[in-house]
Amino acid sequence: MVARVTFSTVFLLIIVLIYRKKYKKTVQDKYDELNQKHTLKDICMFCSIAANSNKRTLYEDEDMFLVQDVAPRAAVHLLMIPKRHIKNIWALREQDKALLDKMKKNVLKVLKKDNDKELTIGFHNPYFTTINHVHMHIIGGKRSGLRYWLEFGNNFVFKSFTKVHNSLTHKMI
Repeated sequence: MVARVTFSTVFLLIIVLIYRKKYKKTVQDKYDELNQKHTLKDICMFCSIAANSNKRTLYEDEDMFLVQDVAPRAAVHLLMIPKRHIKNIWALREQDKALLDKMKKNVLKVLKKDNDKELTIGFHNPYFTTINHVHMHIIGGKRSGLRYWLEFGNNFVFKSFTKVHNSLTHKMI
């Protein structure tokens, strides 16, 4: 089978390289540089929010919390974040499927939805994350534009909940 290279694939690769060059150091890189002199809650924004009660949380339980995205790309743009530090979707294991199921169930409960047909639910590919703590994006309402498509509208940058969930059995994210 011959792989077909399209203009959009090359374009996305160029965007990735520019993005990674511009934002060289991630939160995890800074943590590694400090040689673990501080705890993750001092460095990771999401671990810090999980450690302190935050009035901006829309939902919280012992395993996760829900907040609005600080830079929304749609009318509804929420983040469901596990309290346990998991670096990215590549660090998820098969036993985390229950956590992912609970995250999705709680989002639907908060939004008072029976299903996710009107929502885009998923995770960024680790190459495109700015915070190295796994978090699930929940996007609904009006969404359009090139920036939305670059961040959420393609399978190269954004992995759907179903794809990530199913891949945990086969470990092929």
